[in-house]
Amino acid sequence: MDLNNFDTSKTAKTGAKLHLVHPVDDEPMYDGKKKVTITLLGVDSKEFSESKRAITVSNVSKMRKGKDFDVVPTDEETARTLAECTLGWDGLSKGKVPLEFSKDEAFKLYMEFPWIREQVNLFVGDRANFFTKS
Repeated sequence: MDLNNFDTSKTAKTGAKLHLVHPVDDEPMYDGKKKVTITLLGVDSKEFSESKRAITVSNVSKMRKGKDFDVVPTDEETARTLAECTLGWDGLSKGKVPLEFSKDEAFKLYMEFPWIREQVNLFVGDRANFFTKS
């Protein structure tokens, strides 16, 4: 068995498209005829690892200073990590104005719309989304 065929760190950094589904009926979402998608990096990407490491470093610092900290990432920490893993999107708008992509806008999106944050979090954490079978 060639382990090179199972190197998810390579595939996780190329990105994969999440097709958003409606938060109530799980139907795929479209902007007109175009799929509403978010392009994401996976848990084995450098960006994900660095963001998680920063949270750990912050928590260790708080612990050393005797401050309270959450063992489980907060919504804000999760949104920041997911924003770092976001490469772009298609079909998102507010009103009739297309939502321009940036890491800051991704963070705002994930904070404002928990159902999107949840879908993105599940997608990023599922290695199967970043695995190519050879």
